[in-house]
Amino acid sequence: LLRWSRKMHIVGTVDTEGALASQVVESLRMLDFAEDLCCGGPGRGDRPGSADDLGRIADVGSGFGFPALLWKGARKDLVMTLIERKEKSATFLELLSAKIGSDGTNVICADAAAVPVPGSFSIVTSKAAGKLEIMLPIAERLASPGGLYITVKGEGWRREMASTVSRGMELLEVRAVTGMAGELVAFRRKG
Repeated sequence: LLRWSRKMHIVGTVDTEGALASQVVESLRMLDFAEDLCCGGPGRGDRPGSADDLGRIADVGSGFGFPALLWKGARKDLVMTLIERKEKSATFLELLSAKIGSDGTNVICADAAAVPVPGSFSIVTSKAAGKLEIMLPIAERLASPGGLYITVKGEGWRREMASTVSRGMELLEVRAVTGMAGELVAFRRKG
């Protein structure tokens, strides 16, 4: 990613290594959060199972692979669908997926609101893909009943939440993590 970042704007240009390190850490903390929510004990997730069974995962606005390809790198068994509307980024994701040998990874070049697989994913993720008023309806459409939407949001997300109406998604948990600029936020699809 550092090599590609010299050719394409993947992370910040001032401190590329630091920005990339932050993306990696946040992505892996999102994975820990997902595992805790799905498999962490009473009241967690509607799906029985262990941390080895997170189900099908969709990453919306995958950009350059955060968090999806980091999750896949950490857990080769995950079944990941990366949804990216920008052709250049989708091509990069396909190339990177092939290079790292990510069986079980599918890249879809399309707007997430038009992807023809509604209700197919146990977890939907995004990182810097959009405001909640846009992302919650997309996550609701893609998630299976009881499925999760996990994201990282900066300090303004509560104001976003106040102006967002989502009848099908409920706030499940918020986790502040030391060293992260934002908070991990999880919603669950009702039904």
